[in-house]
Amino acid sequence: MNKVYKGILIFGTFTIVAGTAMYQHHNEAYNFSAKGTVVEARWNTKNHQMSLFVIKEKLASKKLHHAQVILEPNQIKVGDNFLKEAASKFCKINGVIVQCVN
Repeated sequence: MNKVYKGILIFGTFTIVAGTAMYQHHNEAYNFSAKGTVVEARWNTKNHQMSLFVIKEKLASKKLHHAQVILEPNQIKVGDNFLKEAASKFCKINGVIVQCVN
């Protein structure tokens, strides 16, 4: 196989792998699910100014920490009841449905 075909094959493979990784990263917040109580709520963290929410479930805690999260300080606070199902852009916070993921 000559160098041009090898280059095209390598570039094509890299493009597919990189595209898939970016798509999966983009969907992490969309596919996040948790049901419990908010035990931590921070905005503008050191990690790229993203917000961080920790939800305490029965036996574990889950972190919602992603650039796609669009919750504002007036929508969520420590002590709130939180529900987000996978494959949804919406959360239920204290019984109120709000869009929480872009």
